[in-house]
Amino acid sequence: MGKIFIDDQEVNFEPGQNVLQAALKAGINAPYFCYHEALGSAGACRMCTMELEPTKEGENSRLVVTCLQAAQDGQRYRLNKGIGDHVRQGVVEYYMTRHPHDCPVCDEAGDCQLQDMTILSHHTYRRFKGAKRTYMDQAMGPLIYNTANRCITCYRCSRFYQNYALGDDFGVYASGNRTTFRRAEAGHFDSPFSGNLIDVCPTGTFTDKVFRRKFSRTWQLEKTESICSHCSVGCHTEPGGRDNRLRRVHPFPNTKVNAHFICDRGRYGEHYSEAKDRPLAPQINGAAVSQQKALDHISDILTKSAGKVGILSSPDEDLSCHYALANIAEHFNGLFSPFVMPQTEDRTAAALALSRNCPSLTDIETADGAIIVGALTETAPMMDLAVRQLIKAGKTVHMLHASPTLLADIVRKQHPDQIHQAAPKNWAEIINSFDASHAAEEMGPNLFANLETGKRIVVLGVAVEMDIASMHALHDLCQAFENKQLTVQLGFALNGANATGSAMISAQYPSAKLLDAVKQEKIETLLVCGADPFGFGAADWLPARKYIKQLIVFDNVNSPTVKTADVILPHATWSERSGISINYEGRIQGFDSAYQRKGMLTALDLAAALTGISSQDFHTQQSNHLTNITEFESLQFDGEQCLNLHKLFEGRAEANQVSIDSNKDSLQVVRLTWHGGSNKASYAAEIASIKPWKDNIIYLHPDTAHRLNLNTKSKLKLGNPSDHPDNPNNHSNMDHAFPIILNSEVALDCLALTRATLHHVGHLVNAIIPIDNLSIITNEDE
Repeated sequence: MGKIFIDDQEVNFEPGQNVLQAALKAGINAPYFCYHEALGSAGACRMCTMELEPTKEGENSRLVVTCLQAAQDGQRYRLNKGIGDHVRQGVVEYYMTRHPHDCPVCDEAGDCQLQDMTILSHHTYRRFKGAKRTYMDQAMGPLIYNTANRCITCYRCSRFYQNYALGDDFGVYASGNRTTFRRAEAGHFDSPFSGNLIDVCPTGTFTDKVFRRKFSRTWQLEKTESICSHCSVGCHTEPGGRDNRLRRVHPFPNTKVNAHFICDRGRYGEHYSEAKDRPLAPQINGAAVSQQKALDHISDILTKSAGKVGILSSPDEDLSCHYALANIAEHFNGLFSPFVMPQTEDRTAAALALSRNCPSLTDIETADGAIIVGALTETAPMMDLAVRQLIKAGKTVHMLHASPTLLADIVRKQHPDQIHQAAPKNWAEIINSFDASHAAEEMGPNLFANLETGKRIVVLGVAVEMDIASMHALHDLCQAFENKQLTVQLGFALNGANATGSAMISAQYPSAKLLDAVKQEKIETLLVCGADPFGFGAADWLPARKYIKQLIVFDNVNSPTVKTADVILPHATWSERSGISINYEGRIQGFDSAYQRKGMLTALDLAAALTGISSQDFHTQQSNHLTNITEFESLQFDGEQCLNLHKLFEGRAEANQVSIDSNKDSLQVVRLTWHGGSNKASYAAEIASIKPWKDNIIYLHPDTAHRLNLNTKSKLKLGNPSDHPDNPNNHSNMDHAFPIILNSEVALDCLALTRATLHHVGHLVNAIIPIDNLSIITNEDE
């Protein structure tokens, strides 16, 4: 550590820091535009100019751009006392000659760095009387609004989009005073991280188009630090509400999880809370009623059904919600489960048990190489963004996948030999055939062969796409690498924001027990919270609906299950309530409500109304239970504490392993998803509007189509699901023939379907379909 002086103030700096970084860390309000902590320095704006005092007699002071000037011990700088102040005034005045000065109508007002830096540089009067440069604004899809005239050419947007997020559909055009930043053609961005252009832009050039429609000034928003509810990473966010409605979501930088950015799913997916068909009023048999009448009716139903009550939650719900619902189940002598499907529960628990020194996003970014199994972008986009930093740095990244995924496209462009497509039924065999000698052709030649002893590799799997055998194969592969003196971190992207917390308590509340009770007609009344058992991808539950006499649904989206409910009760979203969540690393995180929407209930509200438990008693019970499970002496909810996943889930990696028939006379169903799609985000209209895949279509590789004698005019019936454990019996839409689309990014012997299509055909992800079960419909048959 060394010392420099800025306006005679002593400033400590770390080795490698530049002068601007040291000043900002010391709390000095130094102006800058193009510098960004994640993107580094560009020296494009000259706003951070300071005067460097001479160190030797006879030398003159000189102006330096401090974001490019390495800090050296003993240097002395003048920020506000030298000519640098006049230089910065001139720089700002130059920028303002081209800027439209439209602050009163700009969405960025109040959050605008240009406003802040203009005032900080003491530029107060406008002298320029000439014609300003003007550009045509570009249509950039439903998420981002472009006002090109406000650009000050700091290059932050292109440096983020192209250099950091590795996108190629946006860039710099023209040069000099005509430089502009835009897409080659109008339309929405391809990148799952495009919303970060709003944050990195220091002006109002790129603004939130969704917020623009729900406009409010930033100082009018109710804000708080919260946790994203749309994947298992658990990024920290700052939702902003006004008049009890969500207006926008910004990242809340947290060095433990997401240091700077969030994905578009996290930014725009939360707007499902504003869906036009969101349940906002209690209903009994389709008729709107008061909240109290609905609660009295539910209490009466559960009391009469005591002993035959089932309560079902979801990995998308937080721990406080789970504990409140479990309390209700115990009060009415019923059963509770935080998982809809036993298969999902088993795979989640196995993934957590097999995790080894689970890597954080920072660990992923700084690794020496990576192996990815599954569609990472579409399951946990921020894990993908971390992997992109490895690709940018020239590190080796190998990927094995079955369905189209954006990360594979990026790897394929640079290293086509590092992309491997195969049906999930073959993943375990492929991974097992690869050992530390780096000799297996299936995973490419010389994988990590050049890494020195002690180098660190991250291995990431997508749990929802993998069977437990392939998870074990990844674990064994990590052991082989460790035997070669390499450091390995193994982690899994899980299906659900609180999947870890859900799996933690599912040992006490297994989903199979509840599902079996429903199938055996031992459950008369089912209360569902945040789950969709009679909707997408829950084929085990669909035939069981006829056994449920009373279905009570407590939710915040208009899901297929809500549409079949006898009683509907509106549920608060994560932005509207407080809770506790545990991410894929085992990191314990708490969140608070940013605002409270009128008429929305939390699970604790419901438990209090039905059981009489007080808020204080509930929190005491919850804390005691969590303390016993985690073995922490005292619990912290700031993300500092991480569970020992291997120890906590020890023994659960062997449960219900399914032997999958991988013979070549069968095809395998794989899920087609996308970076904006999750259980709740899919109900957010703006992000859902750019969904790339069509429902009720079957996507498959051209070679698979050729093998089946299919063409683009053919249609395909998938046949009735077999008795295989991954293919529960369901006859929802077996006679429907679906058109096909050829896509070379679908693995051989795979049929890629969207979640809605899976629901229609009654198959689960990874289902095996014998070719004999398929029916091909040609033009002649119609």
